[in-house]
Amino acid sequence: MTTEKSIERFNRVGNNLITAVTNGVVQQGFNATGESIESLRFSWDGKSFILFGDESFYFMQNGRGPGKFPPMSKIMKWLSAKSIVFSGISDKSAAFLIGRKMANEGSAVFRGEREGLKLGEIFTNKRELIVNTVLEDKNEEYTERLKSTVR
Repeated sequence: MTTEKSIERFNRVGNNLITAVTNGVVQQGFNATGESIESLRFSWDGKSFILFGDESFYFMQNGRGPGKFPPMSKIMKWLSAKSIVFSGISDKSAAFLIGRKMANEGSAVFRGEREGLKLGEIFTNKRELIVNTVLEDKNEEYTERLKSTVR
């Protein structure tokens, strides 16, 4: 039974989770263009609650292993957003060299030189909020059922 109060409660939880993930991204220094944060969305259908984000969250958490070149356009955006300029080398050449290093060795997170985004910790810290919201919602649902049964 989805009520206006349920929708409001779960919207609060979703917005709270998005804020927590956003804060984690910023505090851990993973924010550059803001595109990842802008991709965060949530849905709740009365039974399931899902938080969505683009693929970059996987790489922020786990790193990117060696193999293929990462997209040059994303490296170029990152260089621009971070205002990184190399003297004596074009942005395109710098992006190529960064991409080649990532293709050969993986990212700093993958190599263990940098800590990945702590999504698990963020969600664990929000577990109580989520559980209490579900319990509050179910309590209201059962109370309404009981009231309609007793009448």
